[in-house]
Amino acid sequence: MRLRYTPEAVTELASVPDGITDRSPQGALRVQSRILKTINLLTNIPTAASARVIRHCGASWCGPIPNLIFYRVADAEVVIIGVRHAARDRASMPDAL
Repeated sequence: MRLRYTPEAVTELASVPDGITDRSPQGALRVQSRILKTINLLTNIPTAASARVIRHCGASWCGPIPNLIFYRVADAEVVIIGVRHAARDRASMPDAL
């Protein structure tokens, strides 16, 4: 499957390390790496991750880190809609492309 990111998802993914780097630069890299590995898994097998439907899009938990990857699968393409820390306000979670 092809992989595509929305502009918002690119920005969110790039900002994941921001809150972690001050405490642990290596930890920030590990978190971002774990998210990218989960995204890679979704492109290979969209149903393989512990996915669930949230507001009409899939959300995959990046355990053990508390981040969610929001995505849609359509026409042989996985579209990453957003990457959010699970503690963020639910109203900020994406629900549409």
